[in-house]
Amino acid sequence: MYHRILISILLLALTGFCAQAQTPLQYNNKLVNITDSLNAKGSRWVRTFKTAKVIKEFGTLKPYRSDLQEYINRKMAELKADGDVDGSGELKKAVLEFLDYEKNMVDNHFMPMEQFNETTTDEDIKAAVLSLSQESQKEEAILMKVDAAQDAYARKNNIKMEEPSTK
Repeated sequence: MYHRILISILLLALTGFCAQAQTPLQYNNKLVNITDSLNAKGSRWVRTFKTAKVIKEFGTLKPYRSDLQEYINRKMAELKADGDVDGSGELKKAVLEFLDYEKNMVDNHFMPMEQFNETTTDEDIKAAVLSLSQESQKEEAILMKVDAAQDAYARKNNIKMEEPSTK
């Protein structure tokens, strides 16, 4: 993912994260944590799918999809309930749009794959993977909106951003 990480992430780790962010920096870090956690959960589902596809045991996907789905729903509700933190409206809106996109991916692409079984043809599996792949190409544009909103929020609140590492 193309997330920017704040220099003060170490401070966040040392002080612990408050459930209710009070400063622009804390709120920004909260949103970064949401997208990073979502990425990790989605990657776990993808790794499980790769194995399930080989052994044709697609029921193994359900716990990972459920966890992902519950996380998305919980974070959407949490963000909708958040008040404004020094002009955070556009950033919150961008992250909610990203979560909504991910929710649709889970509902329309991940969940149907759980219904596959040992009789599902390789062609049907390939078609589902292709559909998922095509839909996932929209993700970069949505994340660019999140990055732009994060940049604007950081400038507005004098938060120094760190460029993504190039490993």
